Amino acid sequence: MLVTVRTGCVCQGAAILETIHTALGLTRGSVPLSFLQWFGRSNVLFLILNSIPELWHHWAVPVLFIAWALADISRYPWYAAALLGSPPKLLTWLRYTAFIPLYPLGIFGGEMPLIYASLPSLRDRELHSLRMPNSLNFAFSYHYFALAGLYAILPAAFLQLYSYMLRQRSKRLSARAKTS
Repeated sequence: MLVTVRTGCVCQGAAILETIHTALGLTRGSVPLSFLQWFGRSNVLFLILNSIPELWHHWAVPVLFIAWALADISRYPWYAAALLGSPPKLLTWLRYTAFIPLYPLGIFGGEMPLIYASLPSLRDRELHSLRMPNSLNFAFSYHYFALAGLYAILPAAFLQLYSYMLRQRSKRLSARAKTS
C-alpha cells in the first residue's frame, strides 16, 4: 500500500495544476470549487494517510483510490479531447455521468471513514497541531479541524460540489442533445 499512497501523493500534488490552469484562464471552470476538491483530497492523502501508516491497510483505502482513479480516468481524457476539438459523445456522457456514483463513493466510502479512523491518532499524537505557548501565539488542533471537516465541512463541500456537477451535467448533456 506504500507505493499506492506515495504514487497518490505525487499525482495529487500535480493536480493543483487543474486549479492553476483554471485561474489562468487556460481551462474553464470554477477556481474555488476546483481548489476545494483539490484541498479535500490533499488533506486526506497528505495529512492523514501519509502521516498515519496504520491506516494504509484500512478497508477504505482501496475504495478511495478506486473511486478517485475511475473519476479521473473519465475526466482527463475528456479534457485532452476538448483541447483537440470536440470530445466524442460517449466520452462527454462518461465524463458527466461517472461522477454520479463515484463522487459519493469517494467521499462517504473513502474519505470520511479514513478521517474518522484517524481521529484517535490525530488526538493522541497531536499530529499537525500547534500548542501554546509558541512564537506565533497561536494554537491549532488538527484533531478538531478533522472533526469539523468530518461532520460539517466535508458534507457541505460535498453538497456544493455535487450540485455544481449535476448542473454542469444538465447543461452539457442537454446542449449535446440539442446540437445532435
